Amino acid sequence: MVLRIRSLFIDKKAALFSPKYQRDGRLSTEVLEEALKITNEEGSFTYEFDHITVHDIEVVCEIKLAKIEYRNKLAYIASFTDITSKKYYDLRLKALLQIADYEIESLDKFMIFAMKTILSLFQSQIIFVFSYDEATRKLIINSFGQYNIDKPFSTNIGVECPLGEDGIWWKVVRSKKPLIDNDLDDIFKCSEELPFDILNIKKLLAVPITYQGRLVGVYGIANRKRDYAETTANQLKMFCDSVYKKTVLYKNTQQLIEARDLAEAAAEAKSKIPS
Repeated sequence: MVLRIRSLFIDKKAALFSPKYQRDGRLSTEVLEEALKITNEEGSFTYEFDHITVHDIEVVCEIKLAKIEYRNKLAYIASFTDITSKKYYDLRLKALLQIADYEIESLDKFMIFAMKTILSLFQSQIIFVFSYDEATRKLIINSFGQYNIDKPFSTNIGVECPLGEDGIWWKVVRSKKPLIDNDLDDIFKCSEELPFDILNIKKLLAVPITYQGRLVGVYGIANRKRDYAETTANQLKMFCDSVYKKTVLYKNTQQLIEARDLAEAAAEAKSKIPS
């Protein structure tokens, strides 16, 4: 067993166990070449690097690389520490702070920023944002995002999604609980009014958004390489709740500003009326 595992790594280049690009957009081969260059100059080097395990799962590693002499030849020895959990915790905390500090000038721009951030954090390819009205039982798709298409993000869509007893979104609305399906392999058929035609959803995580005790929406992300888990659902819900509360605060503030401006305009007009 040990020999079989060793054979997977011995005499193999590190690039074989790496995604084509790192999270910062640089080629993995370029980062590895730089690490070897620094190690040759300094004797050792510690850096972070995204790797792919033999089970095709991406992990973030802290790598300690050192130059040694082995059988009268130059060699390198490396130790790997999986820091995926800590790294993503730090990234998500930073993203939450970015959402809190974001100064909204346009709700559309804010939603696009939020969708991009969510897709990046949770390593997903597709995002859906629905609003829900408990009184009318209408589920409206408001925003949508997908990587690698001509028009990747759309807002203010406003198309009603028919609810059916077996619909994936209906299940979230009815249960008010997260839905995780890592073996969905479903065809999501869409109307001509939507910014996409047919989506092949392989893995899905959908979470309900509640505000003041009411269900107000559903967020869904799809097609991550790794399986979605319950911990991922909790983290996504916390993040999406923050996004929703941010939009509510902005809308309430705008309404107060508009009411103030109308009152001031009315008072000014009244003062100009001859007595």
